[in-house]
Amino acid sequence: MNSRIPEQCATCPWLQLEQKYLDEHELEQDSIIRRATSDEIDEVAEFIATKLRQAPQEFVEAYGTTSPDAETVAKAMRAMGSEALGIVSRHMEKIGHDMEMMSNWCKGPVEMSTTRDGIVYSSRVCASLVLLDEDTRGVEPVTVRREELLD
Repeated sequence: MNSRIPEQCATCPWLQLEQKYLDEHELEQDSIIRRATSDEIDEVAEFIATKLRQAPQEFVEAYGTTSPDAETVAKAMRAMGSEALGIVSRHMEKIGHDMEMMSNWCKGPVEMSTTRDGIVYSSRVCASLVLLDEDTRGVEPVTVRREELLD
């Protein structure tokens, strides 16, 4: 998976989370494409078409459907896959754009540390100026490390 995180932001918890989302979406894309181009859809479509042909008359009347053939079902399933692929792609574009906006002019995350009761608490937060916007305030990803001091 290709990282879109610039070097100065490599340890930024916010951008690491966004990159994780991109990686997951990339896997989703691969899965959708793999399924759409496999015989699996044809097999499932045949199963669905067979079940629809066996549907009780009340079901057909209630939902106003006729029994499509397997080819029609497969075509509809591939169309849904194409639509899902478009949705995932658009979401990936938005995440990528957001990551670019966040990392522009950013010097990298801010690290803070304090000691209490013999334990060192270190944290890292995103220092992007984009996060000063009112709409982005609130809960956000933070990296926390705890280390016990040795006597």
